[in-house]
Amino acid sequence: MNVPAVAALALALALRAPASPADDAARAQVARAVDAIDRPTTAEEWRALGARAVPVLEEVVADRAGFPSRRAAALHGLAAIGGDRARARVLATARDRAEPLALRAAAIRAAPLLLHPRALRAALSPLLDDPDAAVRAVAAETLAAPASAIARRSEPRLAAP
Repeated sequence: MNVPAVAALALALALRAPASPADDAARAQVARAVDAIDRPTTAEEWRALGARAVPVLEEVVADRAGFPSRRAAALHGLAAIGGDRARARVLATARDRAEPLALRAAAIRAAPLLLHPRALRAALSPLLDDPDAAVRAVAAETLAAPASAIARRSEPRLAAP
């Protein structure tokens, strides 16, 4: 028996804080939003959940066993809420060749909500050389979208070029 490993695990479990009622509420609200079938969750509804939803949304996106549609909804939630963590997760997902096409496409389409047009060009241009033709097509469509379509978002959430 590996005593140090067991001791470390016991210590980690003892130090882990129990989920607060606010965490439980955020988890339940995110679950309802990503599982919505008949009516997609709007950007305003995602923003109303606020920053407390970000860690829960990140968990949903990171769950490779989860349904791609559920994970894509979580990406849209992250993009609507915005912030550095959301930006990093969306871009990492767009670039991850191990992810399903539906999820990569959702990440690529969410990127304009998080990036200034110049930063968007820099982030998505490498995907124009992706081995997957469908990823190349989604990246090209996203980059070719009119600036007015990309501008329909809350400017303070954009990353500077």
